[in-house]
Amino acid sequence: MPRPPLAAVLALAAATLAPAHITARPGALGAAQPASESHEASYFADLSVLADPALRGREPGDEGIEQAARFIIDRFGTLGLEPAFPSIAVSDRGLSILTPRASFRQPMELRTNMKVLASACAVDGQPLVEGEDYTVLGHSSSGDFDGPVVFAGYSIASGQSGYLGYPPGADMRGKAALVFRYEPMDEFGRSKWADKGWTQHSVLSRKISAAVRRGASTVIIAPPPGADDENASILDTAQNDPNTRDPTTRDLYFEVPVIMVTERTAQRIIDASEETRSLGQLRDIADKGETLIDLPASAVSLSVEVDRSPLTTDNLGAVLRGRGDLADEYVVISAHYDHIGLGRWASFAPQRAGQVHPGANDNASGVAGLLLAAQLLADHYAALPEDAQARSILFLPFTAEESGLDGSKFYVTRPIVPIPAHTILLNLEMIGRMRDGLMHLLGAGSAKGLEPMIA
Repeated sequence: MPRPPLAAVLALAAATLAPAHITARPGALGAAQPASESHEASYFADLSVLADPALRGREPGDEGIEQAARFIIDRFGTLGLEPAFPSIAVSDRGLSILTPRASFRQPMELRTNMKVLASACAVDGQPLVEGEDYTVLGHSSSGDFDGPVVFAGYSIASGQSGYLGYPPGADMRGKAALVFRYEPMDEFGRSKWADKGWTQHSVLSRKISAAVRRGASTVIIAPPPGADDENASILDTAQNDPNTRDPTTRDLYFEVPVIMVTERTAQRIIDASEETRSLGQLRDIADKGETLIDLPASAVSLSVEVDRSPLTTDNLGAVLRGRGDLADEYVVISAHYDHIGLGRWASFAPQRAGQVHPGANDNASGVAGLLLAAQLLADHYAALPEDAQARSILFLPFTAEESGLDGSKFYVTRPIVPIPAHTILLNLEMIGRMRDGLMHLLGAGSAKGLEPMIA
C-alpha cells in the first residue's frame, strides 16, 4: 500500500528549516527524519478527532471549534511547545497587565453574532411554522407588526435597461412589503441582466433598504415562481443569510423585522387578499417594471425578538524555540482549523444546509499535518547539538479562514514579532486533496528564493 502524500509535505517542512535555502546565511541544521508508520497512525488519529461530527463542523462561535481549540492546545502542551501570544489580565485597580508569551490563544472579534430569541408569524390569523413556512433573516431587528401588505416586486429602485421598480412617490408606511428574491427574469427563470447567475441588484440588503426607505414597517422576502436557482426553495436564516457573510454588509441590519417565506406562504398572503392574480402573474408584472400593488384584506402579524453580541474566536499559536544566531527568525507552519459548521453558508451542497459538514479534508487534514510536523520537529530540535543554528518555528492554526481569511488577516496586524522576522510561511491546506502523487505548491513567486528551494 503506497504511503500517503503526507510524507512529501513533511519533507518540504523540513526543507524550510535549512537556512542556506532561504538566505545566504550558513546553518548546521540537518534534514528531519521522514514520518514513520506510527507517525502516520498519530496523524490519522488527530484527523479523526478534528473531523468528528460531534464537533459540528468547527464553525467560529460554536462549541465545536472550542473543543477543537482545546484539543490542539493540549497537543501543543504535550509536545512541550511554548505559548506564542501574550495574555492580558485586569488588576483590581482596572489596569491591564500584559504577560508576553503566556497564552496559546489570540482572541479576535469576528463579527456581530445575531440570534433569534423568539418569533411568531400569522397570515390572516392563521399561524405559520418557523423553519417551515418562514425564517427570520440576519438583517432583522426586534419588533412587532400587525397590518396590511403591499406587493413591491423585486424592490429594485433602478436597474439595467432603464428598469424602475417603484413608481414615483411610492409610500409603504404602516405596511409590510412583500418582495421577490433575485431580479427580473426571462421565460426560463434566469436573469435578464446577467449571462450567468445574478447581478448585484439581487442582493437582499439592497432590496430591504429600498423598501425601508419608502416607509415599509416589515419586509417579507419570497422566491419568485419559476426561478432557475437551486437555492430558490431554501429558506435562509440569521446564520446562513449570505449577505451577513459579506464583509461589507455582515453587520448591516435594519430597524424593522425582516423574514423570508416560502413560495407557498407568499401565495397564502395573496389568497388572503382581494387580489385575484396569482403569484406567478404578479411576477410577470414585476419582470416588466414599476410595481406597487396593495393587497387589501391581507393582514400579517409578526413578532420578532433578536439578540446581537460580539462573536469571538481564537487564532492558536505555539513556538518551538530555535538556537544560536537564527533563533530570532521564525519559520511559520500554519493551517486553518475552522470549517463551515452546519453548511448554512459557503457550502458547495446547499441542499445539505443544516447538516454537519465535518471538514475532514478542509482542513482537519492540514491541522493534523501541522501537529505531526510539530511532533517530528520537536523531536529533531531536542536532538540538535548545543552549537546548532536553527530558526524558531511558529505553529499557527488560524481561525475564521472560511469567512474570508479573517484569522490570518488579524494575525498579520498583530504578529508576535515584526513581520520581517518571519522568514517563510508554509500553509497546509487539504492534504487529502492530492491526486496522482502530485502536491500543489502555491505562492512560489511570493518571495525571492522559493522557486529554487521547491525545485
